[in-house]
Amino acid sequence: MNEIIFNILGLINEDKYIEATKLIEEILKNNNSDKEFDENDLQYFASCLLACRRFDLAVLFFTKANNFSSAAFVEIIRGNLKEAQQLLHKKDESSVNSWCKFLIEVFNKSLLVRSPSFFQIRNFLETTIYYLLLAKNTSFINLLLKKLTKLLETNPDAEKYIAYAYHHFGDEDEAIKLLNNSLKRNPYDGEIYFCLAQIYVQRNLLQDAMAMLENANLFLPEHMPTKILREKVAKSLGSK
Repeated sequence: MNEIIFNILGLINEDKYIEATKLIEEILKNNNSDKEFDENDLQYFASCLLACRRFDLAVLFFTKANNFSSAAFVEIIRGNLKEAQQLLHKKDESSVNSWCKFLIEVFNKSLLVRSPSFFQIRNFLETTIYYLLLAKNTSFINLLLKKLTKLLETNPDAEKYIAYAYHHFGDEDEAIKLLNNSLKRNPYDGEIYFCLAQIYVQRNLLQDAMAMLENANLFLPEHMPTKILREKVAKSLGSK
């Protein structure tokens, strides 16, 4: 199983999502039933299928793994709020379950009864925005952004997490705008400077990247990725 996992992860890391999905389907086809896999295996397949943008199959395998909260999360991303509500168990008091219920209230344009915690925003907001971007569900993104003020009251880093989602999705213009907004709130956050530096390196704006890395190094003196990128940029600038 470890070799199979390694092969699937390798394909996903190379953005070969179709190939990864086919490999999972082939593995399942060559086994007579799901009973040959335990819940951890099924949940692993579900997570990989989610990464491959196969939301339909991800829901199926999260459900088979009895991870109904994660299945509900994927249904929400797809825009299937009624299906998500049916999957959420009232007795489940998990953090994921509570976050899903909050999202359903937001996306149903209901009066908010619940409010996410600091840690729920930290753990789930970036992932939620990222998968909504992958699903091209811009209407839900806009509804969530309308609650940004409320989210910021609970977690001042909320906008930063949204920026990270746009960065990983590849929308660097939106990421820069959101990161700069976050810096106005907290000019001492080294992670923001580091993320901006990464974007500027991608755009070959090396002077701007170095300025961001100097700030990142000031607030994160032991952050190894900052040190490595700083050395790389300094070397590139020196060779010009």
